[in-house]
Amino acid sequence: MHSTPHISITLTDFLLLFEATKDRLYGLFVKQTRDRHIAEDLLQDCYLRAWEKRDTLTTDNAEKYITGIAYHILADWHRVQVKKKLVYMEELPTETPDMVTPGELFSLKETKHIIAQTLAGLSSGKKVSFRLIKEEEKSYKEVSALLNTPVSTLEKQVAGSLTALRKALKTYLLSWLG
Repeated sequence: MHSTPHISITLTDFLLLFEATKDRLYGLFVKQTRDRHIAEDLLQDCYLRAWEKRDTLTTDNAEKYITGIAYHILADWHRVQVKKKLVYMEELPTETPDMVTPGELFSLKETKHIIAQTLAGLSSGKKVSFRLIKEEEKSYKEVSALLNTPVSTLEKQVAGSLTALRKALKTYLLSWLG
């Protein structure tokens, strides 16, 4: 079996690749983040990661590899945004703080509504398991004894609840991002 030798891309190849892909990736980042400064940071991070892996890149796989990095960076960025919203909602006082804009307050209330609606739509087993384990912070062992349910069943129920929440929040976030 004959295989072609692995030839890494050169600095010139990398610069040509940058020129060929930067506008498309920048447009993707701007569309998803709605902020050109964040998009610039994400784009820079994308090419830095690619540069760090330049020894494994070839002219055949480099564009796909950089596009893959971009999508992973966006997924991470979206995940962080959702976590920030969830943490902020937990800390949101009953009165609106001066630093929260009406748009942010609406978004937070809408996100809380989606979470409540998603939890309400769960089966009774998932709902009870989630509330006891995630909201009341009881251990799986405690809940297992309390409900006379195997720990493995509780783990599946909580995982299913978290999957439903992630899906609902992702759908909401993507619709919000346009």
